Amino acid sequence: MKKITYNHPSGGTIDDTYMEYYEEYLEHYDPLDQHTMPGEVYKGMPWGIEGKNYHQSGWSRLINSDEVYDDGLQATQFVIYTRGRNPDSEYIPMSTVKLYNDNPPSTAFHYCYGKNKRNADGSVPSPKNNSYQNIDNGGWYLPGIRELERALTEHYLIFPDFKGNFYWSASAAKNVVLNSYGARNRARATKIIINGTDVDYAESGSENRDDDYTGPDGIKGRAERKEYFRVRAFYKLPR
Repeated sequence: MKKITYNHPSGGTIDDTYMEYYEEYLEHYDPLDQHTMPGEVYKGMPWGIEGKNYHQSGWSRLINSDEVYDDGLQATQFVIYTRGRNPDSEYIPMSTVKLYNDNPPSTAFHYCYGKNKRNADGSVPSPKNNSYQNIDNGGWYLPGIRELERALTEHYLIFPDFKGNFYWSASAAKNVVLNSYGARNRARATKIIINGTDVDYAESGSENRDDDYTGPDGIKGRAERKEYFRVRAFYKLPR
C-alpha cells in the first residue's frame, strides 16, 4: 500500500489513509497464472447503478452525495451496507462479490469494499454498531474526490497511469437541474493533467455542464455513471 500525505488545496484531513499499490483487477504478477478464466482481467468498471440517488434513506444526515470529499469510507459503507442490505432496494448486494470472482464486480464500490476481510461464510462484516457513519473498524473503500485528487497529485510520478486514465471517486456529480443532492446519472472522476511544469487534476465539481466528460483525452471528469473508468481502492486503519 502507498500512504497519502499530500494536503489538498481545499482542506480536509488525511487520517492514516492509504491506497492499493496495484489495481488487482488489472495487474497480475503471478508468472504461473495465465489468467484464462472469464472475468479475471478487465480494464475498469462503472461507478454505480445508473439512475439511483445515493442520498436516500439517511445519506443527507451525513453529507450530500455530491459532496463526498474525505468521506469515502462512510459513503462506501452506505452504498454497500445500508442500501445493499435493504430487501426493497434495487442496489446490488455485496454477496455478489466473491473472494474469487468468475465475473468483474458490478461497480467501483463493490470492487473496493470487496477487498475487506470476510466472515467465515464469505460475507463482509458490517460497520461498527451497524452504522455506515462509524469508521472505527477502518477498511477498504472507494475514495472521496479530494482523497483521490490528493493521491493522484502526490504519486503520479510513481504511477504513470494516473496521467492517462480517469479514476472514479465516491462522489456523485452536482445536479445541474435542482442544484441539490447528486445527479442521478453522473459521478465525479479525475486524472492528472500536466501543463509544462504545472501539475493539476481534471475538474469535476461544476454546478453546470462545464466539467462534463468529453472522452478519454478530455480534461473534465463529470461523467455518466455507466462509463468504465479505472479504480484505485483506498484503505483506512482501524481507530
